[in-house]
Amino acid sequence: DLYLLSMENQFTFLVPTDDAFDNYIDPSSLARGTAERWKFWFDPNSSTPATPRATVYNALTGDSMRVETGVSNIESHLNDIMDNHIIVGSLESGKRFYETKGGSVIQIASLPGDQIAVQGGGNIEKGETVRSLTGHRYQMGNGDTYFLEHVVQPATRSVYSVLNDSLMTDFEEFYNLCWESHVYEYDKKKYGGPIFDRDPSAPGVDQNIKFFNTFNYTVYVPTNAAIKNAINTGVIKTWADIDAMDDSEEKGQEVDKLYAFLRHHFQDNSVYISGAPVNNEYETAALNPDTKKFRKLKLEGNGSQLSVTPVIGKTLSGDNIYGTTVSVVTSNPQLYNIMVRDYKFNSGPAAPTRITTSSFAVIHQIDGILKY
Repeated sequence: DLYLLSMENQFTFLVPTDDAFDNYIDPSSLARGTAERWKFWFDPNSSTPATPRATVYNALTGDSMRVETGVSNIESHLNDIMDNHIIVGSLESGKRFYETKGGSVIQIASLPGDQIAVQGGGNIEKGETVRSLTGHRYQMGNGDTYFLEHVVQPATRSVYSVLNDSLMTDFEEFYNLCWESHVYEYDKKKYGGPIFDRDPSAPGVDQNIKFFNTFNYTVYVPTNAAIKNAINTGVIKTWADIDAMDDSEEKGQEVDKLYAFLRHHFQDNSVYISGAPVNNEYETAALNPDTKKFRKLKLEGNGSQLSVTPVIGKTLSGDNIYGTTVSVVTSNPQLYNIMVRDYKFNSGPAAPTRITTSSFAVIHQIDGILKY
């Protein structure tokens, strides 16, 4: 009510009909190793307000598994659905991506007759487009309401699952550098630290990005050729090369150097190639050891292309000094604007069963490395 009754902003409210609440994939079930599809309903025999229930199906076979009666678990999912069906703002001509109150980004296209086609990250994963019902757009003083034929589902894949996907060979070299099981003693003393992490007290679907923190991010993945060139020209070393080094101090420096290099490809704020121009600077996860501030990237784009330039310092007069500009690879639509979500679920004997928090991100492939 605090959002939708406000007259300070315009809103777009997406409302799945009762019959639409049967296609929701419980993301916490993926962390348990089983994909479950939930059909929500209210128990007609319960007191007012009615108690929510969910009939749970195996998402792969369609077999009924159980009736979920844990109200806190069900309400956790319903609140998440609600938050990711509210857009603060009106739909704009030519704009494709919108951030929801819940932090997810959804893709919306206009259709004839006041209809819209909507896709969250989870809908894209299933090859599903959610349409609004014909003649069911309601214009009010502070926004529009659209009734939908299905639930708009945020992404269920994590950054890790996309980079680790055996079919996404274009991300292989970057992933191999990020995924390293070594835990160096230097991590406790210096800048470095693992990229991926699975916290038993707040598990995700699989591995989470260790430094994501309930926000939205952009991940830039250099091409395999760009990573190999960075190794061959001595910009970074592979983990195998670092392992072979004898000098412990020098090894620690190379560990820090590699971690800093990788973190420079993780940026605060999700920036999509969305049809809207971009001209702004954003912080990365790479800390500058001299200034104790996070290094920045300058983004410029015309709505269909996006270039990324490291900010490597300042002149004496205070002007920025920039590094080499790289571009997002747009020749293959499978390699940019990839929606992902790093979940954190509750823990306990039967856990995970509900979402406690999450971070949203978009992944783009770039044609070079971000060298600071």
